[in-house]
Formats: sequence, structure tokens, C-alpha cells
Amino acid sequence: MKIARRQFVLMIAVALALVGFVLFIPQANAAPPKQQPPEKLSAVDGEAVFTQNCVPCHGSTGKGDGPTAASINQVLPDFTDPATLNALSPSEIFTVVKEGRMDRMMPPWKNKLNDEQIWSAVAYLLTFNAPEEVVQSGEAVYSAACASCHNADGVSADVDLTATTTWVDVSTDALLTSFASSGNVHQPVLQEQSLGDAEVVSALAYARSLSMDLPAPVPQDGVLTGKVVNATTGEPMPNLGLVLYVLSNDGNILDTITGSSAEDGTYKFENLQREHTVTFVVEAVYENIQYYSDETAVFVPDSNETTLDVSVYDTTDDPSVISATTLHRLIAFVPGAISITDIYVYKNSSDKTFIGVPGADGLPETVKFAVPADAENISLQFDTSRQIDDTTYVESRPVIPGKRDYSVAVSYNIPINGRTAEVKTTLMDDIPVVNLLMAAQGAELSSAQLQREQDRTIQGQTYQQFSGANLSAGKELRMTFKGLNKLDFSNTGMGGAAASAISAGPSQQTLMYGILALGVLVIGFVVFVANRSQPAFATAETLVAQRERLVALLNELELMHESGDIDHTTYRQLRAQYREELKGVLAQAHD
Repeated sequence: MKIARRQFVLMIAVALALVGFVLFIPQANAAPPKQQPPEKLSAVDGEAVFTQNCVPCHGSTGKGDGPTAASINQVLPDFTDPATLNALSPSEIFTVVKEGRMDRMMPPWKNKLNDEQIWSAVAYLLTFNAPEEVVQSGEAVYSAACASCHNADGVSADVDLTATTTWVDVSTDALLTSFASSGNVHQPVLQEQSLGDAEVVSALAYARSLSMDLPAPVPQDGVLTGKVVNATTGEPMPNLGLVLYVLSNDGNILDTITGSSAEDGTYKFENLQREHTVTFVVEAVYENIQYYSDETAVFVPDSNETTLDVSVYDTTDDPSVISATTLHRLIAFVPGAISITDIYVYKNSSDKTFIGVPGADGLPETVKFAVPADAENISLQFDTSRQIDDTTYVESRPVIPGKRDYSVAVSYNIPINGRTAEVKTTLMDDIPVVNLLMAAQGAELSSAQLQREQDRTIQGQTYQQFSGANLSAGKELRMTFKGLNKLDFSNTGMGGAAASAISAGPSQQTLMYGILALGVLVIGFVVFVANRSQPAFATAETLVAQRERLVALLNELELMHESGDIDHTTYRQLRAQYREELKGVLAQAHD
């Protein structure tokens, strides 16, 4: 119990280092200190501040569903719910962001963001609370009921609605209460116009917008077209149900739109938002298998048209159509154990989807893989993998043809009981290529099947690189480790929290932090390990966690590309690979 509690505390520490805002609920009766706002709040600048610092927790749409939200032992606020922010003044929000609320796991941002940046973030938050359609409807109410006194531009002898200082210390709820009080100057107009609270709130949203620079409205005239084709026969596929996924740039699902293919296999989705950060993926279901568009699509500037085609396939149970192409192995050392992650990559070079053959339990088996006999804390990439004997596992997901690789990953620990250890893994398929990276922590690795390559230094950490070729099915990949009594844990590239999590057998959430801490190394391997405590087949909770890890890795990839840690070619390749993984998760979610 003490070990688990210590790991939990360490994980929270890592989470706080990664996440942005958590809760915007000030302490009861706590009067925020006066803050001097700028002359005009900029939600345009605030969008960049929010994206770079707050999305991991709060998500790109402000719903509190960011990739690291599950690690917070709190219910995150939904900024799109008016009740969340209507009760708070901009100054109160500013204070919470700047000073933090550690009792609610909200870290202070005053040491990272200056006051102007925080004010901008506050302005952007208010756009979640009062989106474009609310402001537009409020403009009509304002013109009819308010402009006669406050003027069309919001500047009158009594009050300047374009001034930031008019708004920063008052909440929407406080204004509603004031307007409803007996003798308030607004009462005659409210009664004459028969305005309800919703209409008054929209008018206030518009009036407040006069004091802010708002992002330009996103056009909603996008048209996405494409065609569904049976790539086995070459024939178009009519009358197939389709789902269009609208994804944010961090991979969150913003919307899903249903449709169907026409008699000639073509389809069209209209009235789509053309925000450049939005990505589109099309799903088609054929013979109970989910297929996704061959690419992802975005709308380029000055164009309202884009296209995506979807290939579906007939099926086969002939295992000869698939073959293994690569085994990636990642090795690191944690106190008391060798931590190993294996990623097996397969290819279907035929024109049919391999659906597997029934196993002894009646369930399909597509590929098999094994772990060493002494492996502990075994975690699997997908919950569609299951154990069939002491060391062997099988995967049930169909193997789809095409350019996308099919992969399974398994992570496990080998206990260290002395100075040396031998690891033997039975290979279930012929393996043409083996790539291995081992953290340089003082251990020596020898294997007759592997040869040492040039070491790699990634983000200040050295890794020993090995390669092998043409390993046969049924044989064992054997590795001998020496010097295990001299391991160095001070500079593993993971940090204590990640090492602690991995040494205990990572869960879905804790492994995500280990992945992020490892940075380029694990991102290059694309390892997504599921919680070993989950049942054998995918649950909604598991799939959400898998999607969140993919989102976190995509975010990390963007940051690394922006900082120049990886070149543009590698960035594009990895981004495409992660998006394909995301499609796989979406496919499971709708099984």
C-alpha cells in the first residue's frame, strides 16, 4: 500500500507538470486582489495561450476532456456550460489562474505566464461560455433593447461598454440579479421588450464582446466529398453507412456526422467548419469491419472543398496473406527489474482483410506473440489481445490490407535477481528485421542474434542500438544481460516518477507519463500499453484511455517539431502514424 501511494503522489507531480488549468472555482467569500487589465482583452492571443498551456487538461473545446484530465482526482469544469463561468467575474478567473488553487490541484501560472497572457487566456475562456452564435443572437437583442441608451458602438455618456474596466469586476449572474432588482434602471426596458434571462445573457455577451478582440468567425460552408470502393473487386460500394469524425488538432472528437454512400459509391458532407486545425476522418462499415479513409483531410485556406476516399475489402481466413515485418524492442532498467516493450509489426500484402481463424475458445486469432516465461506485470497494447497459454497471446483484430502497418505491443518486467540475467522470447513468426534500443544505464547486452550499432543520444540520454535480421519462427530470441548490480538510475531519461510507474507495471494512465518523459524514444516506437487489470476485450473506459494517450503523444510530437527536436520529414511520418493508430482506436470504439 505504501508503494502504491508513493507512486500515486509521483504521478500527480508529473501530471501537474504537464497539465494546464484544472478548476476555475474561487474559494468561498475570497475577495480576489485587484488586477490591472489591459485596455482591451484579446481572445485572439488567448487562443494561443490556451492551446499551448491548457488543452492537456481542459481539451481544445473547453469541456474538461483533455488527454490528462483522467489523472486529476476532480471533476473538471465544462466551460461551455454557462453555469460554470457566469458566476465569476473576469478578475476572479484571473486570480485563480495566476495564484492557483492547490487544494483543487490547480497550479499557479504566475511564474510561467505574465499578466497580459493570463488576461488573454481569460478572454478566450469567455468565448467558450459565450460562443459565436450566442454573441450573434445577443447583437440582435442589444440593437432592439439597448442601443437607444448605450448607442450602437457601446459608448455613451453613462458608461463605456468598450472599456475593459467596465466588465472585469462583475459577473453575468451579478448583472442579472442587479437588473431584476426593484427600481433598477433596466427594468422598464426588460418589461417592455419581454426579455427573459437567456436573451439578457446573450445581450450581455455581445456587449462584453465590444471590449475584446475576438477570433474571426469560422466559415461553415465546407464540403467534403469522396467515394467508397471495394478494393478487392474494384467496384463502388453503394448504400453503406458512413460516419464523419471531426477531430481537433489534439485528436479530440469535436463532432460526428452520419451519412451514406450513393448508388455509385460517392458521398458528400456539407456545411462543415473550415477551421484549419480541424481534421476529418470518414468511417465505413463493411461485413462488420470498420474501415477508415485512406488519408485524413483538412480545408486549406481559400478553399471550401476537400476529399477523402474509403477503401473496403472482402475477407479471408487464409493466414498466408499476412507476415511479420519488424520486431521493435525497447529496454530500460528500473529498480529490481528489466523493463521491456515489444512491438510486433505485420503487413497484409493481399487484397483481402484477414479475419483470423477460430481458436480453441471459438474467438478469432489473427496473430500470435509470446513473452518470456519469467515475465511479470504484463500489459497489452489492445484489449483485443488475450492469453492462450502460460507465455502465448493472440490478437483478434482483423489485419487490413494497404499501406498501413498492423502492430501489437506488449510490455513486461523481467525481475533482476543477481548480476546477470538471460531473457528468452519464443518467436511465433519469421521476423525479417529486429530493432532494439537499450537505455545506457551500465548494463551490458550480448546476443548471438544481434549486432551492436552506433549509439544514439536522444534529449541528453544515451541509448545503445542493436539490430538483427531473418530470425525464424519457433526459435528463441536470446539476450544476456551483465552488470545488473551496477545499474545507474540517476539519468535514465525517464525521471523518477516514470521509472517508478514502469517498475510497478504501468497502468494506462501512468504509462502515458512515462511515455511523455521518455520523449523521442518511445514516441518513435509508438507504444500504447493498456491497463493489465482491464478485461480481455475492449471497454469504453479502456478505449478512451488509449485515445487520450494518442492525443498526448500527438501534442508532444507537435511541441518537439516546433522546438526543432525532430526534423520535418520524421514529424510528418510520425504524425501520420499516430493518426492511423487513432483510427484503430475509433474502430474499436464502435465494435
